[in-house]
Amino acid sequence: MRIVSRFSWDLTIMIVGSAVSSVSFIAAILEGETLTSRIIKILCALLFWSGLAVEQIFMWKANKRRLKIESIVSGRRITGMSGIFSFLKTEFGFFTDATLAISLITYIVLVIGNWGENVAQYIFLFLIVLSFRLHCIANGKNYRYKLYLQKRRADDD
Repeated sequence: MRIVSRFSWDLTIMIVGSAVSSVSFIAAILEGETLTSRIIKILCALLFWSGLAVEQIFMWKANKRRLKIESIVSGRRITGMSGIFSFLKTEFGFFTDATLAISLITYIVLVIGNWGENVAQYIFLFLIVLSFRLHCIANGKNYRYKLYLQKRRADDD
């Protein structure tokens, strides 16, 4: 089904949008007030917001396609809470939840201990933001429905 492949594509673009947007936190490591570093910081801010917008737009598209597929194809409907409130729903969700917890604890320890003032703290801030956003996707209804469709396709073969 063409709509199913578009649905999978939407989820892939959501994940890429999250990654691109989260990478912009690494730019905070740049220090100095040279023209080049200011331009890079501005470009990274634009990268953050454009990645966030792409992620959100494709989340809406994926959700709309999932609802359409559910109405066309008799089968399982995904129920439950949205991804932000769901934990450990998928294997990828377990990985992102564990990464989020470890990164958050490490970041708090670094800030309280005043260790790794710039580089390490920004790297863990990047990991927190990325793993939180991937947590929302990986534990969400759209991703779980994609896994259901893949399992169903494998069972049909």
